[in-house]
Amino acid sequence: MTKSVRNNKSFIADKPLADQSWANDSPTVAEQTEQELAVLLCRRRRFEVMLGLVTMLVLCGMVACQVWLWLDRGQTVAAWSGVVYDVEPAAATMNGLYGSVTIELLDYSELTQAYVLINGQRAGAFDDNELTLRVFDGDVLELDVTAYRVPVRFRLGRLSAGIRDDLLLSEVELCGERKSLGHIAF
Repeated sequence: MTKSVRNNKSFIADKPLADQSWANDSPTVAEQTEQELAVLLCRRRRFEVMLGLVTMLVLCGMVACQVWLWLDRGQTVAAWSGVVYDVEPAAATMNGLYGSVTIELLDYSELTQAYVLINGQRAGAFDDNELTLRVFDGDVLELDVTAYRVPVRFRLGRLSAGIRDDLLLSEVELCGERKSLGHIAF
């Protein structure tokens, strides 16, 4: 009985593979590689299209923001901080004329305990290297650097048109003191 089984095995082994129908259904290595490459390229193409769409949406959003800011639809920095950054032209109100004065800090980028006083009241501190303030006719400007024991230099920067600059000190150096810059006159 073992001989007949042995003979059957040799009969199957001797038969060529081309005659067997199941051998033709499996793809060759080259066909498998080609199919995998096609799937990879299809996925890559989808990724590229999605990346292109996202890039276009971001660019359109950036252009829309630039147009929105250009049309002054956004809040200005002055509205956020409460400080007027540009010198306004002199104008008349019921209280009289007013304008803007900018005082610049020369040697430092900020001195938070250096103050500008208007009529003896603190009107601002040098959180930046310049400070722009609204002033009225007859106001007295003073600088207070009593908190600092080092020389600090200030310069009178921009003035509204109509303010007489000959009544104000144009540049001053203080060291731990308080000094008047002059009074505002139109």
